[in-house]
Amino acid sequence: MSDSAQFRSGKALPVEEFVPNVLDPDASLSTNADDRLTTQKAAKGYADTKMPQDLSTLETTNAGADSDLMLIYDVTTSVPHVVTQGTLLMQGAQSSVIQVELNALHQEVSIGTNGPVNVHIHPHSPFWVENAWMMTGTTGTARESTIGFGSQNSALLTGGAPGGYSGSSVSSTEEFLGNSWRASISANQSRMGHSGTGNRNSGIIQGGTFHGLVSNAERFNGNAFSFTHDPGAWHGHAAMGGVNNALFAGGHNGVTGSDRVTRYNGSVFSETTKLLITRYSVKGAGRPNASIVVNGYHYGVSGSVTSTEKFFGDAWVMSDSTNTNHSGTIVIGLQNTCLTAGLNSSSTASAEEYNGCAWVVRQQPLYTASNAGGMGNASTGLHASGYNGFNSPITSCEKWFGRVPMELRVTAENTDEESLFAMGDSIALPITGPSELQIEWMPKGNTALGLAAQSDWDDLERFDLGDGAWTAAAAMTSIRQSCAAVGRAQSTLVASGSTSTTHTGTSPSTEHFNGSAWLSQNNMNIGTVDSGSAGVANAAIVYVGQKIDSQLVRRSEFYNGSIWSNGPDLSTTEHQVGSAGVVAAALSFGGGGYDRRTEKCDGVIWSTQTGWNLNTGSRYMGGLGSQNAALAVGGLQSGEVTAERTEKFNGYSWASSVPANQSRWHFALAGTQNMGLIGGGRFGTGATYLNSSEKFNGFLWINASNMLAAHFRRPGIGTQMSMLAMGGESNSGTIHSTVEKFQTELPFSGTIGTVTHA
Repeated sequence: MSDSAQFRSGKALPVEEFVPNVLDPDASLSTNADDRLTTQKAAKGYADTKMPQDLSTLETTNAGADSDLMLIYDVTTSVPHVVTQGTLLMQGAQSSVIQVELNALHQEVSIGTNGPVNVHIHPHSPFWVENAWMMTGTTGTARESTIGFGSQNSALLTGGAPGGYSGSSVSSTEEFLGNSWRASISANQSRMGHSGTGNRNSGIIQGGTFHGLVSNAERFNGNAFSFTHDPGAWHGHAAMGGVNNALFAGGHNGVTGSDRVTRYNGSVFSETTKLLITRYSVKGAGRPNASIVVNGYHYGVSGSVTSTEKFFGDAWVMSDSTNTNHSGTIVIGLQNTCLTAGLNSSSTASAEEYNGCAWVVRQQPLYTASNAGGMGNASTGLHASGYNGFNSPITSCEKWFGRVPMELRVTAENTDEESLFAMGDSIALPITGPSELQIEWMPKGNTALGLAAQSDWDDLERFDLGDGAWTAAAAMTSIRQSCAAVGRAQSTLVASGSTSTTHTGTSPSTEHFNGSAWLSQNNMNIGTVDSGSAGVANAAIVYVGQKIDSQLVRRSEFYNGSIWSNGPDLSTTEHQVGSAGVVAAALSFGGGGYDRRTEKCDGVIWSTQTGWNLNTGSRYMGGLGSQNAALAVGGLQSGEVTAERTEKFNGYSWASSVPANQSRWHFALAGTQNMGLIGGGRFGTGATYLNSSEKFNGFLWINASNMLAAHFRRPGIGTQMSMLAMGGESNSGTIHSTVEKFQTELPFSGTIGTVTHA
């Protein structure tokens, strides 16, 4: 992975620091200086060869020269084991220890053991997200010359000009809660080109224009805006600090640019030390006694300027200039650690970070805009709405990650147990049978972000671990389409479905895939088609759907790995729904009749709220992810039009995202909200059956390898890297039992010597 990648899993360590403690000290290790040297040289890249089948001689060479992505499995066990396509299979062990140095997300470790599994992350391997922009939920209103304040996941955006700077301004306000925007309390005064500072529940806005200059200021207390003292009429000025201790600098008074600086102490405005040069369309960051203003237009001088000024409470001093001149950009952070981003003098997107001494060019924003709202700080920022340079306000919004340390979350499939731990920690997960561990990166120690944070950090899974390919897998024991399915590629459950294109052959039969063969299981109580499903192979829920007599049902059924039992009813009869989640946190959305309803199950009851509704009602859409981080893709909307949409759910509302490249309905899909894979399906209501597939990385759909056959009405399970698609109907009207598997080859880094087993 090159430096230009959107996700970086950490800088390569200096070579002399790479070798120590790579293997568990309790393992019997035979290596030598040449091996260590090879390891050191390989640390900066990854091998393009497959992982060896026999881990007893674990060596890989021919490492690439331009990657920070490393993947190292260290294994201590007393029994033979094999590695196939990146999945670690440990067969028959009573107790196993997996030493993992894993710099890739959502890897699967499949194990077979009767004892606990200990996962250890080596303490010498620090990783972080660095220099990355990530698209997130769009604002409800396109607006430029707006302002925002707050943090990356809790922010407010208010005022601005929806029709461009020459148009009218508004007083409307939106709030951001992690990954989507929603309407909030409007200000009393419409304004644009104003300034503001504070947080989502306590802020102040001041000045701006609305059919002439606005002279008033308003405070926000989390519930309402109220007028406060009048500081005088100006616009295009910078604001720094908080609601009771703020500084306003520069701007324009309607006639000339200004060097004026005003301090607000929570009660009154008073003038203080002036700027060294007059500047307007300027932004700033920091605190009132330790602030910085950046660029803007110097009145009387053609074009914007690169100069920077710092304030120390009683005097302004010139500091290092930016590398290019900006105006109307965001500036977020503190005096000596801040970021500026937006349009430069060449009308292209740019970003620079200030370290207290110099400005360093950073990765440019993913969208191009000036006069946007900026929130957060130099490590975790937010860039919202703005003007794209063609008098066109936009709704785009993205997050900035300067440098954020990461840790791992490990989940065991058959226990629903989850553990979040840092480098050097060990955990023991009780595994009672064949299972899978899912390992993914999370922010280190940043639990304050709450549930919304999971989808935020999933959004960083941008790198592509390989193209992958579809191959034939073991066929099911019976033909079926429109069936329910849950699980992973090594442990899959399919239930019910139909053996005919008219759904007259609906069956309650169930079968389980153990990684090599399909085995019949106990039947469901009632056979249905087009049902929702959630969970894993030995802990599943199947809900709503259509029975053989075309009757729709509200019911759900639980599966415990052996038998099916009746569960709670949903609020309405439905079928053709999208679904996501696990047994104790399932999600159902959309459905026949182009429904928008979303329902949640906590394992005991189903509940619904109007605020959870989809933006676009659809049926036969695809659903994946978790209850509070779900994805809805495609489907059929009113008029039987194939829906061109993607929506993300954060637990309380759906937000539009980038549509897939190919519109489709009733297709196979698997993965997480920001690391998904879709394939097959149908376009329109004619004979256009699809075999194409696409990957989703949180902000972009990328075409992937074609499937072997064009089928629709087939479910999919697993992850983006390892997915199964089962059965379905071909354009000849034939129902199939065939199964296809998508597998991505994992990169492997370095030669770590020879592991000798006791």
